Amino acid sequence: MKIVFIVLFLIFNTSAWCWTGTYFEAENEFQKNNQKSALELWLPLAELGFHVPAYRVSLIYNENGRLTDSLYWLKIAAKNGHHEAIIELCIKYLKEFDKAQTNEAIYIYRSSAKKWCRKAARENIQFGTMALWVMSKTDKSNFSLEEKIKIQISIKIYNIEFDAEDIAFARTSVWPWNKQITEDIEVLLPFARAGWLRHQVRLGDIYASILNKNAKNFAAALYWNKKASERGSPEAMFQLGKQFLEGKGVKKNLKIALMWLMISDANGNKRASRYVKELISELPPEVVDRSRIMAESCVKNSYKIC
Repeated sequence: MKIVFIVLFLIFNTSAWCWTGTYFEAENEFQKNNQKSALELWLPLAELGFHVPAYRVSLIYNENGRLTDSLYWLKIAAKNGHHEAIIELCIKYLKEFDKAQTNEAIYIYRSSAKKWCRKAARENIQFGTMALWVMSKTDKSNFSLEEKIKIQISIKIYNIEFDAEDIAFARTSVWPWNKQITEDIEVLLPFARAGWLRHQVRLGDIYASILNKNAKNFAAALYWNKKASERGSPEAMFQLGKQFLEGKGVKKNLKIALMWLMISDANGNKRASRYVKELISELPPEVVDRSRIMAESCVKNSYKIC
């Protein structure tokens, strides 16, 4: 019996070391942008139920436009406890639910949103409880009285305190098209002006993507995206690059667009990576080289002179 135990122990530990080695080998390939090699290494681990490789596989498929496969692996990662995957699914279905028009679509997306936000709450992710609380305040959420009470109990148990800033930030994050958007902006503005980075990023996104698409809102988006980019936010850099790429709130400039997208990509924004690849393949080499030089200069100047 003792010999059997020792053999099993050695097999388990040897396998664990192999899996660990494979994971870090894949991570190294991923960082070098060798997605095909990383996928080949991560996929077997994902199929064994490891949530981090499953999440990485989801990212790779998403970047390559294979959205069905990406969603499949995102759900696998979430089911196995990957917190970021759980939050992404919670937000995804909340937004789909909010845009749904037919009763069938409302029912489907409401059920999915509740499922993943509840899982987040059960995993002690405060965001999940906050998202459920925001959802319960909407007209079409169809929460029962019992469900609303459970949410309030969770808030008490985990000692979660929502002030006006928390509520505004949560609503604009998980429910961006809410009726109180103007009020929420007024709550977020003082924090953004005081230099709170996450609020600057949030406002840049709100003005660029959510409010009426007019010159005034695009100008406000440009202002907050610049502020947040100077503070080193990869998301704001991505949004800023898109504004220059599309000429929204600013004169279209592909060199500056590619510069900001390159910097965002270098700071880990995977959406920016896809744009960078497409622009490099489409633009003349001299434009790409100039953007790269500008990006290097911008980084050296701590994003202040770009």
